[in-house]
Amino acid sequence: MTTPTAEVPTVDVPTWKFVWGLIRYRPWLYLFNNLAVTTMMLGWLIPGLVVREFSTF
Repeated sequence: MTTPTAEVPTVDVPTWKFVWGLIRYRPWLYLFNNLAVTTMMLGWLIPGLVVREFSTF
């Protein structure tokens, strides 16, 4: 015996409109998130760049 499955509604909103709506809703949160991710990525890159510059191999 199978159970009936519920209908999944489809949303016809393009991704760019959804993202733009999020940016317009809370622009400070979008800016903070981008700064935090950039800082985190640089935090992993900077030690490697320093070691590369000062290594004597």
